[in-house]
Amino acid sequence: MTENASFDKAPFIMKIILTVLTLALCVMSSGVRAQFHPNILAVNPANLIGVATAQDVSDLRSELSALVRAEPGDLQFRSIYSHSQNGTYASAANLAEISIWRVPQGIGTYAPIWRFKPTSYRPGGKCALILYGGHHGAGHHASHPPYQSLLLKTIEAGCEVTAVDMPFNGLSPMALLLPVRGGGVYLTTAHEEFAYIDRPLAPFFEATLSVLDTLESEGVNNIAMAGLSGGGWATVVMAALDERIDMAYSISGSMPAYMRSWVLGSTGDWEQPFISASGFEYLDLYVAGASSGRKFRNVHLINDPCCFAGTNASHYTNAVKAAVATSGGGDYTLFLDTTATSHTVPDTVRDFIVQEIVTYF
Repeated sequence: MTENASFDKAPFIMKIILTVLTLALCVMSSGVRAQFHPNILAVNPANLIGVATAQDVSDLRSELSALVRAEPGDLQFRSIYSHSQNGTYASAANLAEISIWRVPQGIGTYAPIWRFKPTSYRPGGKCALILYGGHHGAGHHASHPPYQSLLLKTIEAGCEVTAVDMPFNGLSPMALLLPVRGGGVYLTTAHEEFAYIDRPLAPFFEATLSVLDTLESEGVNNIAMAGLSGGGWATVVMAALDERIDMAYSISGSMPAYMRSWVLGSTGDWEQPFISASGFEYLDLYVAGASSGRKFRNVHLINDPCCFAGTNASHYTNAVKAAVATSGGGDYTLFLDTTATSHTVPDTVRDFIVQEIVTYF
């Protein structure tokens, strides 16, 4: 190779560098992900929404139920947790009892959940928050930080809290023997290997459906659900699936498929694109989550270093609101947080959720 040939590559290399920098700047502006990528701007989100009537929402819910195919079982009481020995909960305001239960996961296994009951409920009657943990690893239960502050404030406000973990996270088993199609079992520690079982999504939702059945049987009629990250994704699906959830808060939980490739870190774990590949548009799930006069809140942290950051969700907000209005009515809101610089539940979001619980329950 000659010296001149080597020199001729310089403009080409510089062009590549400038292209990469330009794409990065489309996503990031002065440390705040505030601009839309051109490929996002090229999409009209209203054209992607397939639900326009209450019947459309009902049909979507039936199809989603068939995909999840969860068969909830009964919660099994295990023990009372002596929170007087725990410094965090010993002084918690309005906390009467913590109990530990077993809940089926849909694949022949059980996971522990924790129920936190208040000394006194709100004047409007019994209310509950289902708090769904995300991908935080072993031992990082949904009753631990970053969820703990929201849990304690909700109890103080007069609603009980049930903390549920995602499979392979928190206090859930870290490995499972899966019943494989055609017979036999398979040892796995990864969500993507649920694809090999008959009901791939059941392990994510069977526990929550069991909790809803229990709450309903006990006369708890005002129910909210919240989750961060993978827990936010589960909240999106559950709100679309089950009308017993009156208010839903998905925190850094999802994005529609058309923008995932253009927002850093937002392609999602296996279960997220599986929903899209199964024929479900996330925009439709947002509409269904706010249907029948309910409230759905899409919460995004503008400076989230993990995923689903920036103001990108504002690109489709008006389209979702319009579809909610024609499909039976409800309340869809986008909440953008500017305070958090980590993948967490910031105090601003916690206070927003608790204030709505106080207002509407």
